[in-house]
Amino acid sequence: MLFLLTLFALYPISQIVTIALRPGDQLLSPSLAIIPAHATFANFRTLIFETPFLRWLVNSTLIALAVALTGVALASTAGYALSRFRFLGRSSTLNGCS
Repeated sequence: MLFLLTLFALYPISQIVTIALRPGDQLLSPSLAIIPAHATFANFRTLIFETPFLRWLVNSTLIALAVALTGVALASTAGYALSRFRFLGRSSTLNGCS
């Protein structure tokens, strides 16, 4: 079962790599070959050297870290309040979590 779930998870990634390896005139090809005919790394070369992709990657990473840290900070303060203080609605909040 674990093997099937792994294949299910890896299939979209393999399709993305397969499409990225196709030459520009074959991007919409319906071929299901894992390594397409006339495979090329030109698309990767264009992505890395002709666009600010690394800057985009750093920006996305910084935003993701900021959102994750903010979420953890807010959740921990809510957890602290729920565990230490008695207030109206506390029991219904805790019962909704189980």
